[in-house]
Amino acid sequence: MYSNLKKTSPPKRCSSSLLATSSTANKASPESLLSRLKYYKSLLCRFYRIAKRAAYLTLLATPLLLTYPLTKLSPTLSSRWRSLSVFAVERGGAAVIKLFQWASSRPDMFGLAFCDLFKKLQDSTEPHAFAHTEAIMEDTYGAGWRDCIRISAESPVLGSGCIGQVYKAVDARTGETVALKILHPNIEHGIDADLDILRAAARLLDWSDERVRWLNFPGMVEEFAGLLKDQLDLRNEARNLEEFRKNFEGSKDVVFPRLFMSGRQAMVMEWMDGHRLSDFVRVHSSDPALLSRTCKKGITAVCQMIFEHNFVHGDVHPGNILFSKDPDPKLVLLDVGIAKRFTRADHQLLLDTLGGFITGDGMAAGRAMIRDSMNREDIAPVEEEGFCLVLHSMCEQAKADHSFFDSIGNYVTRICDAAARHRVMMNQGFVSIALTVRVMEGVALALDPEAEIWRIANKIIMKVRAEELLGTGRDRFSEVERRK
Repeated sequence: MYSNLKKTSPPKRCSSSLLATSSTANKASPESLLSRLKYYKSLLCRFYRIAKRAAYLTLLATPLLLTYPLTKLSPTLSSRWRSLSVFAVERGGAAVIKLFQWASSRPDMFGLAFCDLFKKLQDSTEPHAFAHTEAIMEDTYGAGWRDCIRISAESPVLGSGCIGQVYKAVDARTGETVALKILHPNIEHGIDADLDILRAAARLLDWSDERVRWLNFPGMVEEFAGLLKDQLDLRNEARNLEEFRKNFEGSKDVVFPRLFMSGRQAMVMEWMDGHRLSDFVRVHSSDPALLSRTCKKGITAVCQMIFEHNFVHGDVHPGNILFSKDPDPKLVLLDVGIAKRFTRADHQLLLDTLGGFITGDGMAAGRAMIRDSMNREDIAPVEEEGFCLVLHSMCEQAKADHSFFDSIGNYVTRICDAAARHRVMMNQGFVSIALTVRVMEGVALALDPEAEIWRIANKIIMKVRAEELLGTGRDRFSEVERRK
C-alpha cells in the first residue's frame, strides 16, 4: 500500500585503522593543520551555542523569579504567573519540557499544585504550524503523499509533546482513521545545547562535592542524552514499536498501535481511542475495584519490560498512556521513542539487587552493588560493611512494615544517599530504571493509592530468576550485544 516510502542507506563508516594511518601520514601536513583549525573552530562554535543557550534560558527564568513575590498579592496575579511559567517551559525546548513532564507525574515529590500546573506539558504543548507538517510529508514520502494520507490544517492535533505532535488523519486508500506523528521544526539544535549544559552541570556537581560524585550524574546525563537523541529519528521509534508489539503479542491487558509507514521525521500508526489517566479515574471513580485491576495491569506490564523482556518503555508518563473504553479496560501505550535495553551485567545487577530485597537479604543486595561499582571504578568503598548494613536495615524495616516498599521512591532515595556516603558508584542503568519506576509509581498511585507495587514486581522477578537457573528463559541480550 505504501510503496512510495523513501528509503535511505546508513552512512558508511571509516575503519579505525584507516583513520590512524591517515593521521600518521598527515601529521605535519597542511591538511592536518587545517583539520586542527576546523576542530578549534567547531569547539568555539560549540561554546558559543552553549553560552547563547544558557543566556536564553536565564532570560526565560529571570522574569519568573522577579515576579514571584507578586503572586502573594492577588489570585489574578498568581494565575497569570502560573501561565507565564508554563509558557517559559514550553519555550525552553525539548530537554526542558521532558524534565518537567517527568516532574509533573510525581505529586508525592513536587506537590499537587506543581503537577496540576505542568501536566499539560505531557501532551498539550504549543503545536507547530501546518505548513511545516506539509513540508515534512513531502520531504519524507514525496510529492504524491496526499494519495496515501488525507490531512488538512483543520485536522485535529491529538497531542503535542516535547519532540513532535500527532494528528488525527485518514488513510486515503482505505478510509481508515490513523495517527500521523511529525517532528517539531529545528528541534536538534536546542537539544544539543541543552545536553551540553546538563553535562557541564553534572561535572560541576562532581567537582564541587566528593560525595555527589558517587551518584554518577555524568553517567545519568549520558543515559538521558542517548535516549533523547534517539527520539530525533522516528525510524527508531518505528523499530521500538514493532518490538513492543512482538513482546506483548496476545496480551489481553496491554496494546501498542500498529505501524503503517515511517520516515526520519514522520510516521503513520493505528489510531487508538481511549481515556487519558485523569479522565479514566474520574469516569470510574465509583468503581475502585476496576481501577485497582487496571493499576495491576500497568505495574505488571512495566515489570515484564524490565525483567522478562529487557526492553523498557523509557517514557511512561500519563501523556503516553490511554485506557481503552472496553468493559475490561486495556492499557494503550504510546510514544515509544525512548526505549532502554540493559547489558547482561547491568540486568544481572538489577536482579541481584532487587532479588536481595525480595528474599530479605539486604547484605546480598549491597554486595552486588559494590561488585558492580568496583568493576567500573576499581576503588574500594568506605566501610563496605556499613553500606550493606544500610540495605539490610531497609529489608528488616520492610519485614516489620509491609507498606514500606509500596512507595518505591523511598528505597531509591535511601540507596542513593548510602552510595554517596560509602563511595559506591551508582550504576546509571539502575538509576534510569529507578526513574522509570518512580514515574510508574505516580501513575499507579493515581489509579489506586493502596497499590502493592512491590508485591507484583516480586512475582515477576522470582519467575525470571527461576528461568535463568533452569536455562529456560528467553534470550534477552543478543540484540544489545549485537549493537556493541
